[in-house]
Amino acid sequence: MAPGTAQRLQNATEAQLRAILDSIPTWVALIDRDCRHRYINQEYATFVGRPVTEILDHTVAEILGEEAFGRLQPLGEQALAGETVRWQGWLIYPDQGERYVQQVYIPHTLPSGMIDGYIVFVRDLTELKINERELAARVEAL
Repeated sequence: MAPGTAQRLQNATEAQLRAILDSIPTWVALIDRDCRHRYINQEYATFVGRPVTEILDHTVAEILGEEAFGRLQPLGEQALAGETVRWQGWLIYPDQGERYVQQVYIPHTLPSGMIDGYIVFVRDLTELKINERELAARVEAL
């Protein structure tokens, strides 16, 4: 392999992965052991309403609020302990209000085997839940 080829391939692979993650309708974040954002995709930034650069290096509590962080921190701790964790429910976000979200926390493991953080995937199912409530109310009224 020519000098620099491995690095170019790695850079191309990383660029492709970022392009994929930025195009999916799911919030994606890499959170480190200090609960700081180390990576977020564009969907996450759009939900928060800030540019990516204003979110990176900030804690989850600083970005999503203390209430959401308090409810989610135990899930992050489980992921840091090596577990894949799934959760869904209603959360209150400071600027977005109450949202029904489905989340998956996956430990992020270094090649050495050490867990240095976790990746979280979040889907906003609020509209679906609102439609379900409306449908149930209409059915009950019949």
